[in-house]
Amino acid sequence: MALRIEEESAAIAAAPKEAALYSNRSFSFLRLGLPARALACRRRSQSLRTAPAADIGVEFLTPNLGAGLAG
Repeated sequence: MALRIEEESAAIAAAPKEAALYSNRSFSFLRLGLPARALACRRRSQSLRTAPAADIGVEFLTPNLGAGLAG
């Protein structure tokens, strides 16, 4: 598992704005019993996901991403 965190950290270093990478590392930290580090990664992941998407032209989709999944 520690090797996985090293790999995830290397991926984050290469693409620091990819929210999914922080989310993945958060899960790995949680499985290792490191909840504080898991929470820090989760918060970073969420902050990247809630950032304005205007620069990629899909800002109108952001509020509705989960609408089709809710039952």
